[in-house]
Amino acid sequence: MKQSNAFLLIFLLSFFVISMFFVSCALISFTVETIAWQADIDGYTQFKTNNEDYLGVSQLIWDAGSNEATMNVFELEIKKNTGMNNVGFGGIFCVQDEDNFFRILIHENGRYNIYKKITGTWHEIRDWTASSHLLEGYGESNIIRVEYMGGNNFDIYFNNQFIETINDTAFTGGMYGFYTGISTLEEFPDIPVDVRFKRLQPAP
Repeated sequence: MKQSNAFLLIFLLSFFVISMFFVSCALISFTVETIAWQADIDGYTQFKTNNEDYLGVSQLIWDAGSNEATMNVFELEIKKNTGMNNVGFGGIFCVQDEDNFFRILIHENGRYNIYKKITGTWHEIRDWTASSHLLEGYGESNIIRVEYMGGNNFDIYFNNQFIETINDTAFTGGMYGFYTGISTLEEFPDIPVDVRFKRLQPAP
């Protein structure tokens, strides 16, 4: 009888320990956190969230102190650590306000696109296009540079390699900022969107 009681006690203790383990794992897995445009320890500006309220809601920010009547060079270093693949992240330039700016995005599979937003409506300049000059994969840093060449011409570079010239009359000056898309299919809260940005030019 004593032996069977001992086995029962061991069984109950084991069940309790295993139950607590799974409860603690569930609590850790479902911790909801948002880090909105804060500096990380490596000098990047970080946007990270696993909050379902952000599903399908793109995020952007710009520096009001960066305004230039005529832009010269916009250069930024960016990387995506986690999040749904094929979702763009990058920079915005010639920002007038939240409804008027240029946007250039890349994603971790080595593609880019360029759009402009005019009075709240998106207009395509370059649809998703592959570039061999973009480093592919999560955690890989890429440098985007946009140079205003005058005459409404903008030269695009990835990692110091010339990509193309775009011609557009919408804007020639304004502010600079960052942008990340967030898919409706993100695996929140288990896998967060975690994107890092660093403006190189003009110097912050």
